[in-house]
Amino acid sequence: MPRVLLLFTLLLFFAGSLGAESPNTERFRIGIAVAAELAGEVRCKNFFENMLDSPEVFLGVYWEVILNHLGFGMTYLGKFNRIEDNSEIEWEFDWIGSMDLRYHFTEDSFLDPFVEFGIGCAGRVKLPCCSNEHASNYYDGELLMISIFFQAGGGIAVRLDRFHAGLKVLYRIMNEPVPVTAYEVYPLYKLESVLFAGVSF
Repeated sequence: MPRVLLLFTLLLFFAGSLGAESPNTERFRIGIAVAAELAGEVRCKNFFENMLDSPEVFLGVYWEVILNHLGFGMTYLGKFNRIEDNSEIEWEFDWIGSMDLRYHFTEDSFLDPFVEFGIGCAGRVKLPCCSNEHASNYYDGELLMISIFFQAGGGIAVRLDRFHAGLKVLYRIMNEPVPVTAYEVYPLYKLESVLFAGVSF
């Protein structure tokens, strides 16, 4: 996580060196995101400590289309879990994907505060072992957990010419099993913080 924060800081510094001389005419955003699930009792004074000590960190990408103050987009996050069992190594893949609706309070300002609402799906799949004779079969993974969720939150970004970067915090309103399925619910945390940086067109 410290390396991720260093990379984020460098991206922000690089973007800041470009300046923001022309009005913001962005209509499309795309970038990278680092999400940390926040466990335990999170308060303002220990927020960043909880973020750095997060037991679950996801990497991913996002995109957003912006029309005036309203934005719509998607976020894709994932991580691999290495499992050692009886000297054998297995892998699992966790994902969190969401469709996001945002309201940006400003259009051309340096600061970009916003609120967000999203609906998504989270889950875990067991990947086939390389020693398995069917490992070449793309669909050989085993679904272990899946759930659907609603979340809401907000954050702030900075606009620097064609670059943007920021931080947001999301609260999971609901995390429920997928109807008419018997899969275990993916154990999402109530709070998630996301660092993001990208380019605008």
